Amino acid sequence: MSALHRLIGMRLIKFDTHDGRTSLHLDGAVITSFNRTTFYPGSQPTAGCRVEDVEYLDGVALKLVLCNNHEICISLYESDYEGPEAFNVRFSDGQIVVEQAS
Repeated sequence: MSALHRLIGMRLIKFDTHDGRTSLHLDGAVITSFNRTTFYPGSQPTAGCRVEDVEYLDGVALKLVLCNNHEICISLYESDYEGPEAFNVRFSDGQIVVEQAS
């Protein structure tokens, strides 16, 4: 999943939730989560925050660490799958990364 490290340095433009999914719009990609998405420390991050780190824990979570000590975690636990994929990332250059259930 090294392509996910391309997210580091991108800034959050906006995010929204609709029909059970969360969309994170960054200045170079859009992440759409279909699984449970949690914001830490409990409040939602603000626009302009930069992605400082990306941690992919196979079968556990995709975690984005933002510049203001906020974290966005997308669950990869099998019990949290609502469909065939947990999330997808669509980069502005056309590359797409999809995390599917095993």
